[in-house]
Amino acid sequence: MRNHNKQPGRLKSPLEAVGNSKLKKRKYTISAILTFLFFLGGFLTVLEINIYRNTFIVWSIPTAIWISTGFLFTPLTLTLLRENFDSAGIFPKVVYNIVTFGGIICYIFMALNYHFPIGSEKVYQVEIMKTGTLAKGKRKSSCASPYALVRFKGKEKELIFPCGFELGNYKSVRLTVVTGLLGFDIIREKTAIVF
Repeated sequence: MRNHNKQPGRLKSPLEAVGNSKLKKRKYTISAILTFLFFLGGFLTVLEINIYRNTFIVWSIPTAIWISTGFLFTPLTLTLLRENFDSAGIFPKVVYNIVTFGGIICYIFMALNYHFPIGSEKVYQVEIMKTGTLAKGKRKSSCASPYALVRFKGKEKELIFPCGFELGNYKSVRLTVVTGLLGFDIIREKTAIVF
């Protein structure tokens, strides 16, 4: 038996339907951009690590830039992230901003120094203080890259060598170094030598 007292639902006007469709498209576009930026920040962080390995800079400088940029961007993106990702707590938003904007800004900082050197190249010979290997990754194709710990201008640095390179018989490393745009020395070439 049908209930005739039930009132039919209110029909949406064509203008409301178009407005809702535009809002959904806008939200989808913003979500896609935010997701792209997150993956871009993560990718640039990996590239920045490779630049870091060839730059004489204290690890705390890029780390501070990476983390502080994330915290600075968090208040600016709170509403946007809440509306587009439905994340309740502050912690996921801080992590998002550290990975995204911290990764982008830190990469820009390191890349400016690395890709725009000033002055001419100089060659130095530094003694190997210690050798070892980095931790091996979980993938079968990964290897434990060998490294040599050296001291250059008062700063210790692990110089990473290709997989399979044996550092046991080498006593020093010849470095070709140039100063970067922001004043941090960059390794252009490294050669392990026996004497």
